[in-house]
Amino acid sequence: MKTNCKIFPTLIFILIVANVFSQDYFLKNNMVIAVPGLNMRSQPSVTGEIVTVIPFGEMVDMYDGPSHGEDTIGFHELYLYGSDQQNIYPVIGEWVKVRYKDYEGFVFNPYLYAAWALNRVKYPGQMNQDYFLLFPRMHCFYNFWYHPEAYWYGVYEKGGNVFLKKIKISFFQAFYNDFSGLGICADHNKGLLFIIGSKKKIEEKKLFKKHTEKRWTNNFDEFANFEIDTLERGIKLILTAGDKKQNLTPKTRNGYMYPSYLLWEGDIDGDDENDYVIHYGEKSSQTILYLSSESGENEIVKPVAVFFSGYCC
Repeated sequence: MKTNCKIFPTLIFILIVANVFSQDYFLKNNMVIAVPGLNMRSQPSVTGEIVTVIPFGEMVDMYDGPSHGEDTIGFHELYLYGSDQQNIYPVIGEWVKVRYKDYEGFVFNPYLYAAWALNRVKYPGQMNQDYFLLFPRMHCFYNFWYHPEAYWYGVYEKGGNVFLKKIKISFFQAFYNDFSGLGICADHNKGLLFIIGSKKKIEEKKLFKKHTEKRWTNNFDEFANFEIDTLERGIKLILTAGDKKQNLTPKTRNGYMYPSYLLWEGDIDGDDENDYVIHYGEKSSQTILYLSSESGENEIVKPVAVFFSGYCC
């Protein structure tokens, strides 16, 4: 009993310190994800005077309680991979009090995201450096690939035509029942297949494409320039062009990721050679953009951007 009496106060002290640290850790370093900047207001309302506009990517610290009132401000309209299936998402959240530099005021928290979550995002190699891949959707992964200096384009399909169009993108944190995740959308979402960011200009034009929406199959043999190499630990997806062959399947600790489906085959970057968007995995997934114009001497295409997805449970 003496031993327990000595340990118990120490345990309480550790729990109190851990709790204070945890609260402090989660309240500090919240990144602004409103692309045009986030209004800080003098009162927790859209009628409050604007104190300052906090730029995208800046960090703020929350304090003085978690909430100063719930609100719904606007909505976003999304479509499922270029279809006519419309989904309306109201922007629901809370007003929170924050510090930014020498300013104090209230912001709407769907446009904040915790830095600890952002730091969990890791991508392999040199991907997401000069090009970025996004999908207009709601999900629980942290694909914040926005760069103000990049050009942003949507790949659209309408009336049997596919074209590349310059767009504006936006992010918001979504709170629906027990779900908390990230929303990504463009200023025009109908017919939008996916979004490409590039630090180089890409010509806005009609595109030639061949793509399939077959899900969860490794039957890439139907495509003339692909072949499958089945291994003991995974599958290699081999792209062929003339006398060149290139393995496109990302490695994992235990082998190779499972190539699930081809989302895009066709020219995007304007060099008259095929580019590819390929989805790998299922529960923990990657969708990778390959561009021919960035390929090295022994490559057909180069992986330049990755989008993370999967099940949220």
